[in-house]
Amino acid sequence: MRLFRYLIFVGLFLCLLGACERDDLCSAGIPKTPNLVLRFLDANITNDFKTVPGLRVVYPEVNDSLPANGGTFANDSIGIPLPTGLGEFTTTIVMVKDAANANLRNPDTIDIRYLAQEVFISKACGFKNEFILQQITVRNDNDNWIRNLLITNDTIQNEFQAAVRIFH
Repeated sequence: MRLFRYLIFVGLFLCLLGACERDDLCSAGIPKTPNLVLRFLDANITNDFKTVPGLRVVYPEVNDSLPANGGTFANDSIGIPLPTGLGEFTTTIVMVKDAANANLRNPDTIDIRYLAQEVFISKACGFKNEFILQQITVRNDNDNWIRNLLITNDTIQNEFQAAVRIFH
């Protein structure tokens, strides 16, 4: 009788295991909604990448910020998340140079206008957003450390290519 129960259990387990399809599991390697990748370049030598000392990115609309010099930061680039959904959005970020030093702190406000669209990945993973940049501007505050912005890739489908160059 024990053998019969064991065989029933093994048979049910194999049936359930065989019922899983590839589309039922979302692999960690499947791309998710990409971040907006910004590269920092020297305003005087426009082909040279240049770090921003003490950079901090603040989202004033949600009273939140990215960690200073950690997380998505690299020496000369940053990946920032954009609010998701469907349609046209405008979001504001404040990029603070020398954020830790009260005497040198210099915030610049950037407005980003973009179109968000959903792309179906799979049944298990659901949807991800892709973005089309329409406009990015820096507000003039008479003390801007950001001298110019240039959209180099208006369609954001992954995080492997920078979409905006920031000259400072």
